[in-house]
Amino acid sequence: MVIADADYNTLIDFNNGDSSVVEQDNVTVQQSTTSDCKYFRTNNKTIYYDNGGRKVKLRVKFGNVTNFYFEAKARIKAYKKKRSRWKKRRTNLGVKVATGTFCEDDYRYDKSWKRKRRKRLARRIIRFGAGNKHAKSTGESVAGGFEYAGNSTTLRLEW
Repeated sequence: MVIADADYNTLIDFNNGDSSVVEQDNVTVQQSTTSDCKYFRTNNKTIYYDNGGRKVKLRVKFGNVTNFYFEAKARIKAYKKKRSRWKKRRTNLGVKVATGTFCEDDYRYDKSWKRKRRKRLARRIIRFGAGNKHAKSTGESVAGGFEYAGNSTTLRLEW
């Protein structure tokens, strides 16, 4: 909700919880266009391969610290089953992350592949400033691309 054409004291009263100020004649109330925006979301997935003896955990995350920065992140972790327990195991991993349109302005960010022999590998996009316009709206997504043991997959974060 956006309150326009109100004096300073009216805005202070509204912020302190007095909702009766929206009924005054000098106050114009407009519904925000970003009401369906989300400021934090995560998606996890586990993939088993090599006859169930190995697995990778994939994670795609979007987070927004209002008026400070937003982060889109993709992470992969590799495991091997050893003596009926899952242990982190070094293997060749690859990860990339991309994100698209935001609520108030159009943005497109894409990071190239990062490939290394590691137990876990992450790739992230961080943009400082501009705050609320970095919230994701309904139906848009953050995508993570993952490579492990000669396989590749994509995990999308949608809402």
